Amino acid sequence: MSPAALETRRAREGPAQRAAPACSRRQASHVRTRRSTTDGDFWAADASGASATTFSDASWAAVTLPHTWNALDGQDGGSYYRGVGWYRRHVTPTASAAGKRMFLQFDGAGMAATIYVNGVMVGKHRGGFARFRFDVTGMMTPGTDNVVAVQVSNASAPDLPPLSGDFTFFGGLYRDVHLLVTDNVHVDALDYGASGVYVDTPSVSATSATVRARVRVRNDSAAAQPVTVDSLTPSSSRGRRCPPSPAAHRSRVARRNPSSRSASPGRRGRRAARASFALAE
Repeated sequence: MSPAALETRRAREGPAQRAAPACSRRQASHVRTRRSTTDGDFWAADASGASATTFSDASWAAVTLPHTWNALDGQDGGSYYRGVGWYRRHVTPTASAAGKRMFLQFDGAGMAATIYVNGVMVGKHRGGFARFRFDVTGMMTPGTDNVVAVQVSNASAPDLPPLSGDFTFFGGLYRDVHLLVTDNVHVDALDYGASGVYVDTPSVSATSATVRARVRVRNDSAAAQPVTVDSLTPSSSRGRRCPPSPAAHRSRVARRNPSSRSASPGRRGRRAARASFALAE
């Protein structure tokens, strides 16, 4: 069965079963997020000019993310389509995003992806299992229609592990895609697709523990900014109260002094905030 015929059959039968999306709630304290590609148009083959805003995708199949083009042919354990597929989606960010930073977050794309916004290539990602983000602030206009086009390929490549396996190398945007909106000073959204927050416990005993939170902060504004990072402590652990100690858990990470390494425009800085907890029975 050809890829185009296979996708037509999928469109009649409905979207593939949803895969478990990667959680992005850890970002909630510093970003607003919306699922930017909950539906869109898909073509199971390469398509010349598909990144252009004027490209007509009227004949493409409508799909809902998460999506893979191997939902059916990947089940027989034999020959299945490994090649290029395209996704297109019209996105209108809220007008309130003007003056803020915007990032496209892909929770997973199998196995290599090239991202375009309004006909301009944003970047490429190779690897089918990691979350990744791109800064699209200068390419996407809030309050107006924007076109996001994504070329994905699950073709075999010597630099994309695993090179072989007894499983299907599913192609497509098999996890969710999000549009993240942050302030100009934000927890670093480009920290390799991670949360920008690192938590460890340098000291633990039977009665108490010290929790250290290290936060990557980025200033994308034109001037140094005063910023405070708060570490919020949970109210309980395994049913026991964990009141914070009087130790400072607020860290001032950026001042107006341009010499501050974390406050300078366009610079990243890491600051640690410590909070001690006593486990009360």
